[in-house]
Amino acid sequence: MNPEAVNIPRLPSQDAAIHLVSGDPLGIPESIGATLVRAAIISTGLLAAGYRGVDLARASIFGATAVELFVVGYTYYHVNKGMIK
Repeated sequence: MNPEAVNIPRLPSQDAAIHLVSGDPLGIPESIGATLVRAAIISTGLLAAGYRGVDLARASIFGATAVELFVVGYTYYHVNKGMIK
């Protein structure tokens, strides 16, 4: 492992992203699960902000998907740089 990897902060759900980026079939259900958990967390804030029904579900899922795409992109970049194994 690259010694610089120790200095890279780990992101939530990064293990799922590492599996996904490395081609491990378990990466898909892990990433979906992480996205759904994140959507549930986001929905609590949106609920407090007044979102309801379909708007709440849509905004939570889109927000969680955007965060997961960032995590996968971040992981892909750092794996290719040899900073995460």
